[in-house]
Amino acid sequence: MSPNNVTVQPDRFNQLVATTINDIAARAASAPSGAKKFAVQQVNYTGIQKLYTLVQCTPDLSTPDCSRCLEGAISKLGNCCNRKQGGRVIFPSCNFRYELYEFYNATAAAEAAPPPPPVALSPPPASVPETRRKGKVDNALFNCLVVI
Repeated sequence: MSPNNVTVQPDRFNQLVATTINDIAARAASAPSGAKKFAVQQVNYTGIQKLYTLVQCTPDLSTPDCSRCLEGAISKLGNCCNRKQGGRVIFPSCNFRYELYEFYNATAAAEAAPPPPPVALSPPPASVPETRRKGKVDNALFNCLVVI
């Protein structure tokens, strides 16, 4: 942990750290198999200060194992880093860090970050026979359309 305490809105700062780390932990853990399981984010803390955060898991961890590891690390946040300007918790397979200064190369991190999950596209609508298009819709077709 940093030896320096936050002096501006310390409770808000603690909440911002926790929220941001939890958000990016979910993003890192859900990286597809074979991708790097990490995420970074910067958020505004005050008008002139930003909070920089990073979480990561070793690539051998599955999504659930990465989530569990990060949850364990994040559970130590209050004990280690309450109202501190920076802190980190390092476990053998995962870690997080936050600071009030940029401690990572944001450009390189953005390039190496896992892509967002693909958007699921809806299948095209089934073709409906001409007689049904004219108002003769039976219940089976109606139920099918409702489910889709």
